[in-house]
Amino acid sequence: MESEREKQMYSMKISNSVLARVSALVASALIVVACTAVAPAAAPAASATKAPEATAAPEATATTESSAMTETTTVSPTTEVSSTTEMTETAPVSETTGVSETAAPMVSDGVVDVADNPTLGKILVDSKGMTLYVFDKDTAGKSNCTGACLVKWPALIVEDENTAITAGDGVTAEFAVITRDDGTYQVTANGLPLYFYYKDTKPGDVTGQAVGEVWWVVGADGAKITQK
Repeated sequence: MESEREKQMYSMKISNSVLARVSALVASALIVVACTAVAPAAAPAASATKAPEATAAPEATATTESSAMTETTTVSPTTEVSSTTEMTETAPVSETTGVSETAAPMVSDGVVDVADNPTLGKILVDSKGMTLYVFDKDTAGKSNCTGACLVKWPALIVEDENTAITAGDGVTAEFAVITRDDGTYQVTANGLPLYFYYKDTKPGDVTGQAVGEVWWVVGADGAKITQK
């Protein structure tokens, strides 16, 4: 009996020893598996560490490009462009002012003469032979040509309201002097104010005839001539 029990005890020891070894092997296998699973995770961590270096390069490039853009903007001065624009806009103003000054009414010597035009007949001119016109929008004793109108149609002006108007041979129109709204004194023929035209550059020119169907040369009798 004791021998049988000893055998059983021996068998149990062997079984426990085997189980212990198997357990040890299983534990070792689990450790190996665990280490293998951890190792791949380390690689992404390393990649994550390098990622900022890869990102840093584009940031540096972006900064460089941004700087380049800023420098380009600085090189193209907006102020200079504005100055050019201002100069361009100022030029017409200066020219307009010049025209206004040139076209300003010149004081006449008070002589109204007559000239023989081959198409229009005998017409009124000043002492220098420049053609005189009347304006349909005027009324007797009142000029309605002001501002920009006077640039193209300068008035026949004399020094003061007491200036005597001298009529040339063959002129039968009645002359007088009126005070304009701007304080100057304009000569009238049969009550209508007399003007020059800025496109008439020499004696005999009648380029203002029938302009706008409201401007007309004047006959020796003071009546407007509507012939074209």
